[in-house]
Amino acid sequence: MLAKSHYGWALLIIVTFMEALSCLGRTSAFSPFLEQLGEDLQVSQNTISAAYTLANLTASLLLPCIGKLFDGLPGCLFSSLLVVAFGALFIILSHCKGIAIFLGVSCPWILWVAFSGIRTCIRGFEVLDRSMVAIWFDKQRKWATSLACLILAVIASAIPWTVYKLNQYYAWQVLWMLQGVCFILFLLPFCLFIKKKHLPVRKRHPHRSNGMNFNFLKTYAFWIFIAILFLQALQNTGLAFHLVPVCKELKVNPESILKSIMGISILSIVISFVASDFFDKWGPKRLFVCFCLSNLLCGVSVLFLSCKLSQYAFIVSCGFSWGMNHSLIYMTWPYIFGTQNIGTINGFVSALICIGSSLGPLFFSYLRSISSYQCVFYLLCIVTSLMLMGLKRVTIERYV
Repeated sequence: MLAKSHYGWALLIIVTFMEALSCLGRTSAFSPFLEQLGEDLQVSQNTISAAYTLANLTASLLLPCIGKLFDGLPGCLFSSLLVVAFGALFIILSHCKGIAIFLGVSCPWILWVAFSGIRTCIRGFEVLDRSMVAIWFDKQRKWATSLACLILAVIASAIPWTVYKLNQYYAWQVLWMLQGVCFILFLLPFCLFIKKKHLPVRKRHPHRSNGMNFNFLKTYAFWIFIAILFLQALQNTGLAFHLVPVCKELKVNPESILKSIMGISILSIVISFVASDFFDKWGPKRLFVCFCLSNLLCGVSVLFLSCKLSQYAFIVSCGFSWGMNHSLIYMTWPYIFGTQNIGTINGFVSALICIGSSLGPLFFSYLRSISSYQCVFYLLCIVTSLMLMGLKRVTIERYV
């Protein structure tokens, strides 16, 4: 039997691998199938984007309940439900056309249901991973966060390019069927090892979330931080979903940009270690300022992506953004609110960020139909600048 300290690290690796492999359902992994999916199902890209957006909105409504479910269920049961649901939904998605004919409904409705379940599961894995880190690593949280970011960056960065290459040889139906079956068979046995750590009861604070207290929703810091994460999710998800069309409009080889994601991941790993190490010294406010600046640089670099120097700026800015994003989401909420009902807090956080993710693809799609992708990034740069100004009012009292 593993010692308690070793068990925590083993548990961290398991739940982080689960979250990393769930990137098979993220927007960057769907992007290579966008045109082919539209042709096979005879629906427009706007319709697919709309189904994806509605699915994210549906998932965002469910996530507060997912957070509460984490707090109420044993870890092994919660993770098992996520694994089975995620795999089964990919199997359903692979038979989308046949199911639509059998049920006598249009394909976009099946896409909406499947996308909704997949996005809910992805966010559920995030709640599981972040909450386990917060619960099991009170004193070594920065190192646990860095290790989790390392695993996520390595696996998540390789998935888009791998899926892009596999799509050149296999149809989307075959790939999604295999993904669903393999996900269940490979990960379900590991769910038996997932357990929660008993948390001591702490003194109640007017702005903390002991019991079923939702006063954390009344703090300005919570909402400005969420607004920044919301905007970054909108930008990242929209760009990831439309990455190939964006590259074509800007006359850039899509494969070269997809390959650059691996370089981005290397940098993000370094940044996640640095950000986690400086978190206690600087606090979340300063790191959020750096986070906004990196997102601003990302938006500007995409505007001039055909230039080689801008491509390097894109890699650097994304690396900083990805690395800090993981550290901030893992460490900010325990830093401010503690770990009591951390699942509920992470559920709300994931729900609100999920709304940003849901609006990204549709936001990009419709602005593109009105004007161009460049118009999207001009607007995002302006709003990010406003967020930087909003950070000036933030005051934070650390949870003890």
